[in-house]
Amino acid sequence: MTHHVLQRLETRLQNGDEAALADAFTLLHPRLARSIRLRMDRRMVGRIDADDVVQETFLVASRRLTDYREKVSCSLAVWLRTIALQVLVDASRFHLRSKCRSQELEVPLSQSTGPTTMPGLACGLTSPTRAAARRELNVKLQEKLGGMSEIDREILRLRHFEELTNNEAAEVLGIHKAAATNRYLRALRRLKPTMASYQDVQERTGS
Repeated sequence: MTHHVLQRLETRLQNGDEAALADAFTLLHPRLARSIRLRMDRRMVGRIDADDVVQETFLVASRRLTDYREKVSCSLAVWLRTIALQVLVDASRFHLRSKCRSQELEVPLSQSTGPTTMPGLACGLTSPTRAAARRELNVKLQEKLGGMSEIDREILRLRHFEELTNNEAAEVLGIHKAAATNRYLRALRRLKPTMASYQDVQERTGS
């Protein structure tokens, strides 16, 4: 459903309906905020609010609508995500007074600050027993992720945590759609035993 709505919004924007941009932001705001939180440098936590970055992204995108219509070839969602990460980089540079490592602000998937990371899935394990189990699972997760290629880790970030579609993830990575699908499924298979362990802990502790 979201994909079809975005397609209609893209058509409206291409036809000169600038109001479609506001509708797109209403639809994509949660996704953009998740992307920002996931990519945010740990040092920026408490200094930058993801929602503020999204609002600034809307202002920047509004000024670049002509470029979007005439020059941009990627989908609307990917275009807005790219602008959001650029805004985040600029804000980080301003606050940290130093050059960011990269436009993507790469953060190890298992160490990201956002609430949608894999350790975040175990946040309900709050008793001492559950906390110990969560720590053990996090170590296993680190090991699994460390054994993956960067592109496989990235496909997990994009698909599982940022909730991009397969086509959008392929656009971001610059790879064929089929390749994006294969990499995502392969990465999930490698994480499956760890996630099965988490489910087992949940069942045994009754949480």
